[in-house]
Amino acid sequence: MGGDEKYCSLGPFNLGYAIAKLEELEPGVYVAINGKVFSPEEVMKVMSEARFASIFNK
Repeated sequence: MGGDEKYCSLGPFNLGYAIAKLEELEPGVYVAINGKVFSPEEVMKVMSEARFASIFNK
């Protein structure tokens, strides 16, 4: 990226979303990204689309 380009990270949103979901979820490990929560067993990275998805909703 060049110096004049703007970069918008979703990191702060994803972190805030994960923290907000702490009250709703059972203790454990989760992936919280783009307004969705996944269990580690059900999440996959769709490399061709640069996104995360549930293995149940291919």
